[in-house]
Amino acid sequence: MQCIHKRFCVQRTVFLFLFLIFTGVSGAWAQSTLFTVDDVRVDVTSSSAVAAREEAFEKAQVEAFTILAQRMLSGENVAQQIPDVDTISTMIKDYQISNEQLSTVRYVATYKFRFDDKAVRSYFNAADVPFSDVSANPSLVLPFYQQGEKTILWSTSNPWLNSWNRADNLDGLVPLVVPLGDIADVSDIDDDEALDYNNARLRRLLDRYNASEAVILIATPDENLSRVKNPEDAAVGTLNIRIYRTDRGYPEQVKGLEVRAGSSDTLASLMDKAVIEVQKAMRSDWKQKTLTASSLGTSKLAVRVSYGSLKEWADTQRALKRVHGLDSFQINSVTPKEAYLDLVFDGNENRLTLALAQVDLHLDMPRGGQSMLQPANDSFSYYSGAADNASSQALNSDAVYDLYLKRYHR
Repeated sequence: MQCIHKRFCVQRTVFLFLFLIFTGVSGAWAQSTLFTVDDVRVDVTSSSAVAAREEAFEKAQVEAFTILAQRMLSGENVAQQIPDVDTISTMIKDYQISNEQLSTVRYVATYKFRFDDKAVRSYFNAADVPFSDVSANPSLVLPFYQQGEKTILWSTSNPWLNSWNRADNLDGLVPLVVPLGDIADVSDIDDDEALDYNNARLRRLLDRYNASEAVILIATPDENLSRVKNPEDAAVGTLNIRIYRTDRGYPEQVKGLEVRAGSSDTLASLMDKAVIEVQKAMRSDWKQKTLTASSLGTSKLAVRVSYGSLKEWADTQRALKRVHGLDSFQINSVTPKEAYLDLVFDGNENRLTLALAQVDLHLDMPRGGQSMLQPANDSFSYYSGAADNASSQALNSDAVYDLYLKRYHR
């Protein structure tokens, strides 16, 4: 067919070229760091160096998979879902070894494993055990410590911040970032601004750490614990922690925790215990919102993507390929201004909504339509989305949702 209008011909050619490039959709989604387990240390003594090294490698694989299972499964399911080492080895994509030390009968090393995400999902699906494979965006923790009427944050005498600086295992399903406390940080949020911060400065702080939101953690010692000053002194009493989300433009308390000192606790070990309890609470909350299982099956949702440029359309597709929990998307029709797609995903639509939000994608009903999405009942939750996956309504296959990148939303 001959082109009559040269300008139209060029535009059409460019559009078709980009359409062909970006609509070749495959099932190869980006792999999350969720499936990478780092810093697995092993120390094995055996009959010989060779035997010790072989035993260490097997032990490291089991330990790494156990860490991965703890990230993805609820606590009661972890112990029952650790297979033998031969099965685990089939799910490992690659690994690295560092800090090797070898003697005639002893082997010491640190391993890093990358697991094959599809193989891991298949294993848990075959066992029909609920799991979460949707990672949250990183959150910045701001650990304020109450001293009388004042709160401190950046001071070296803040035992709560010091404990977060010692913490490990801050990645995984709910990545947490601890700020450095440098001059830039101190200028953006001060000791007395735990609940009275400046939103613009807080956003600047988050951008520096590539975090999606800040989690404010105000730790208040009771009367007995407030008398303990040195980290190695015996701890007596209770630490009360108030947790605030900040993603709605204001501090909103979502949970309170109490951590009591045990008979052998020091002030430092009590703070370390409290860090673990906060992590458990946040991970448990996220898992409840993002759990899926083979028994829940897959669902399909029809969506419309409106865009103002081919770059916006291409960016939307790139974002979709980064959505974990999204099996695939099928492009049904496309024009220079909008496209219609089917999203195929595991679990329910609330899980999908949360997964999309992690890559800046938003799902909304077209004007005049009736949404089938559950309203977010998250007054006491860290993350938007339904708290109970089982309560999700069935999808209306005739509904067409609007899908867009929030940075392009008009």
